[in-house]
Amino acid sequence: MKPLCCKNSMLITGALLLAGGIAYLLWRYFAPHAPKSAVVCYGQHLPIEKLAQFDIVIVEPDAIDTEDPAFAKIREKTYAYVSIGECEKNRDYYSKLDKAWFAGENSVWKSRVLDMGNPAYQSFMISHVLEALKKRGFQNFFFDTVDAWQHVAKTPQEREIYVQRVASFIHNVKKAFPESRIILNRGFEIIDLVHEEIDGVLFESLFYGLDPKTLDYREVPEADRAWLMRHVRKIRAYGLPVIALDYLPPESHQKIAEDIERIKKEGLIPYIGDRYLQKIGFSVTPERGN
Repeated sequence: MKPLCCKNSMLITGALLLAGGIAYLLWRYFAPHAPKSAVVCYGQHLPIEKLAQFDIVIVEPDAIDTEDPAFAKIREKTYAYVSIGECEKNRDYYSKLDKAWFAGENSVWKSRVLDMGNPAYQSFMISHVLEALKKRGFQNFFFDTVDAWQHVAKTPQEREIYVQRVASFIHNVKKAFPESRIILNRGFEIIDLVHEEIDGVLFESLFYGLDPKTLDYREVPEADRAWLMRHVRKIRAYGLPVIALDYLPPESHQKIAEDIERIKKEGLIPYIGDRYLQKIGFSVTPERGN
């Protein structure tokens, strides 16, 4: 390597210092505004004053009274739960779904897997389901069952087709509601296609999760955790906040506190909930409250 002359060296050093200074100022500005806490709760009659303490609020739409004047305080950071890849029979719009949109069944949850790439289904979800939520006062959406297509796509070719179809659904939602923010539950396979249109990703069970058959609390195997973190690192490279949702008994305060600190060390937003997500859980250590 050839040595740099003094003048060029000074210019490069100055440029590096300037770039470093700009990066520091950007960090000082954005870091305090980045979300640091989240709540994911699907229980009914949730107290808005408690939800207001979190930076990100994910709820079942029917659990919140959007006509309550207090809702205005949390509207911008509230995300309405919407299952886009599956539909259970107890959803009020289930009877309005065209059977042509059914792609399969999730036997565990007894729900229908939906073809998210079907233009008619997309139109229905946007104009009927999402538009109704907007009219009720919800501004943002949390999309669950984003990966439901994996129940029906078995070959590499089928998987690639579904990835494109799910991405098209996100594109069309963003076109219809450009001011709305979107958080996905997982959706690892489509991140490269939709990262500019979403505002965060949530995933479950980093250190503690649930047994899929018994719903008992259990520790996550190291291999599963390593697989998750490979995807998470890619998401964070896009500058998106990531929420890690773990499951623990609400009374296990010491274990919850330790889990929160482990999640935070990974650079993620922690949330620890009960197995049914019916009660407001913890995003900071129980000793300090949340």
